[in-house]
Amino acid sequence: SIYFKIMSYFLRFTKNATLMAITSFVTGLQNFLLLPILTKFLGAKYYGIWSQINITVIIAGSLAMLGLNVAVIRFLSGVKDNEQVNKDYLSIIIILFLSGLVVMAVVFLLAGP
Repeated sequence: SIYFKIMSYFLRFTKNATLMAITSFVTGLQNFLLLPILTKFLGAKYYGIWSQINITVIIAGSLAMLGLNVAVIRFLSGVKDNEQVNKDYLSIIIILFLSGLVVMAVVFLLAGP
């Protein structure tokens, strides 16, 4: 019985690790294939603009999230009371909405003409 339990954990771990590896590979391959296509059709100037916009969106999104995506997984995964989970999710959604508005306002204020 302990052997089957250990094998079950091992198989689940192997499946999850393989899925993560495949996902990382596909994402990397997508970026690798997208680069020559973008540079060919956009040119150096517009590729630079696209790259800056992409980086700005990634950084602004990370700032707006406030690390709450990790907090949800860490703290709400063990909560059994559905009503408490619903309240916490609503609080997180409101906080993310407000932080998103703040980050969006900062980006618009710092944007040039």
